[in-house]
Amino acid sequence: MQREPRPRAGAPITQCDTRLEREEEILDGLLTLLARGQLPDDTWQRLHEAAVRDGRLAELAFAYSAVAQGGKLRQLPPPAAAEVHYQAGLFFADVFGDVQGATSYLEKALAFSPSHLAAFDKLATMLSRAGDERRLGELYQEAAGRAARGSEQLALLSRAADCFEHGGGAEERLVEVYQQIMKLDPRDERARRALETRYLKANRLRDLARLLEQAVAAEPPLPFEQERSIRGRLIDLYATQLHEPEKCLPHVEALLAVEPHNSDAHRVAGKLLVVKGIAARAAAALATAQERLGNDAEVVRLLTIELE
Repeated sequence: MQREPRPRAGAPITQCDTRLEREEEILDGLLTLLARGQLPDDTWQRLHEAAVRDGRLAELAFAYSAVAQGGKLRQLPPPAAAEVHYQAGLFFADVFGDVQGATSYLEKALAFSPSHLAAFDKLATMLSRAGDERRLGELYQEAAGRAARGSEQLALLSRAADCFEHGGGAEERLVEVYQQIMKLDPRDERARRALETRYLKANRLRDLARLLEQAVAAEPPLPFEQERSIRGRLIDLYATQLHEPEKCLPHVEALLAVEPHNSDAHRVAGKLLVVKGIAARAAAALATAQERLGNDAEVVRLLTIELE
């Protein structure tokens, strides 16, 4: 009886009816062709199909592990090494049924080539199906760090925030993501409110003040309703919690310039009239507001304070 031909050591599978044997040598040959740019696109799929056909799944899994730890793979250019790990990840995920092993290979593929989109998408899909929201959030955050500054980066950070919110137990990473979003888009209300809540809970009042100051300085300016609300919170924060009344003044002036009847601004400005060093500015802001309201007697009183 004529024996079936074995694959030549180091050569890729060339016929689907050739029985699969000596898988490590076959993979070694595929690495050589890959390094030369001579590997046909469908070779990996044909290899995996042959392993299924011939009942050689465990043998191919072992061969992938051996090749991944061998010296020849480390000599490949990073994109080629990434492709080998990606294909191993596909085999372990879709054929061998080892999700943990597949995850490890895909992560190594991204370590060799962070821009390997197919490996990224496959890993993201697997993590999502497994419900590993925290690791998925980390994956999106890492990808955002490599993305071009702009809408793509914001979209990845937003997805990372969603994952960390749903996954729980990742408050530090979540705060970090929201901070990154605010640096890119100071007008992002969702990120700002999320950070406000967490800063207040942690009593990080100065961080909260910096966050709100960043928001009112955003370009283009926020809608007036939002700006008024934020300035009001800053006035309260400086006056009652940080005890830095002089920092209230720019926000009092800004509110009175637009809303001369704003009762909160009038109340705080009135208290600033007795604070040495800023009383004159507070009196001037109030005098301008009272003039617009038609209260001449109050204007005279305030201008006197300003002059004094």
